[in-house]
Amino acid sequence: PVTIGLDIYRDFPVDPAYPKLATYLGQKNLFGICKVKDAKAGDTEGISPPLEIRPDRISFSDALPDQGGILRRHLLSLNSPDLTDKCTAKNNLSLLLALYYLHAKGIPWGYTSNQQLWIDRPHLGNGKTVVLKELNSYTGGYHRVDAAGRQILLNYRSRRSPEEIALTVNLGDILNDKIPPQRRSQLKGRIILVGIAGAINTSSDYWLTPYSASQPLSQKQTPGVVIQAHMVSQILSAVLDNRPLLWVWSESGEVLWIWGWSVVGSVIGLVMGFRSRQARGMHFLSGLVISTGVALGALYGICYLLILQGGWIPLVPSGMVLVLTSVGMVLVVRCTAFLHQMRH
Repeated sequence: PVTIGLDIYRDFPVDPAYPKLATYLGQKNLFGICKVKDAKAGDTEGISPPLEIRPDRISFSDALPDQGGILRRHLLSLNSPDLTDKCTAKNNLSLLLALYYLHAKGIPWGYTSNQQLWIDRPHLGNGKTVVLKELNSYTGGYHRVDAAGRQILLNYRSRRSPEEIALTVNLGDILNDKIPPQRRSQLKGRIILVGIAGAINTSSDYWLTPYSASQPLSQKQTPGVVIQAHMVSQILSAVLDNRPLLWVWSESGEVLWIWGWSVVGSVIGLVMGFRSRQARGMHFLSGLVISTGVALGALYGICYLLILQGGWIPLVPSGMVLVLTSVGMVLVVRCTAFLHQMRH
């Protein structure tokens, strides 16, 4: 493999009876993890990294779930780790693995003037790069969210189950040389992640994902090592396969978008309101429902096409203002007409 990520906490030294293991852990292409302390969760210490792994190969695998426990964000880096803590890692395991892999392929990367990570896309030419644009407190559907560190939206691979993202091999089969030659050859030139991916146990490294609602009860939580695989995949695919990262508009852009759909609703309501003045009874309602339904269908279609390109834009707020303004404008027109009739 090109590189190996050990997604297991190991804060104790290797037994002297296994000197080869200590040598393997010290390889330059092997990355390990430590646990960043989380005072809010009652963890005031964290977990130390493996002693045998090089300090510049130490990372973290901590995550930031949203309300409800669903993991939608990819924490790339921390702002400034406390150097007195047990874990002083600054970068996520997935980020280090991806950058090491790309560096091995001769692909350059760096940071922009505002400290956003960029990675070259050499196969596209003309100096084209992918920029991992970081979240802020008011990004997309997030409002007043903790945006500390470098975070991006996590674009999961589309699979029936998150676990289907990669080939899974039992570590015992590798140690006992039970891997068929054909499968062994599939491991060459790859990124290998080592972690716990079995049934849920006492480990806390299991997460809810956007897949969870459609999964059987026993598979609703996804192992952290699988989450790391999705994180690595989204970075590599954005660079090598031109797969879009998730993106959002600025806050002003979203306000303008929602305002635009309120205008559409107002126009529909205005037209239907004037027609209702000539219509008998409540027959105009069918026209209002059809017109608003067509507009909602157009809104959904546009949002769907944009999400295929990685765009996360306001759907529900836009739909709500569309319906409210169309109905509201009809009521305004009819009330105005009624008051006019009362005066005359």
